[in-house]
Amino acid sequence: MEHVLITTITLAAYFLPSLIALVRNHHNKTALIVTTLLLGWTGIVWLVTLIWAFTNQKETSIVINNTQGVAK
Repeated sequence: MEHVLITTITLAAYFLPSLIALVRNHHNKTALIVTTLLLGWTGIVWLVTLIWAFTNQKETSIVINNTQGVAK
């Protein structure tokens, strides 16, 4: 039973950047997941993906074109 707990905690820590990206609905979540999966074991890449998961989301702009009530 102890091995199952240790394995679960280890996997959760390994995929922490991916989990954060999914929860935050990061615009690059697929790239984050793949990078963590393939290169996260290096440690450096894991740290980079963790920082990447916390970066700002893609900003959206809302443009309102109000032409009502404009004097001609």
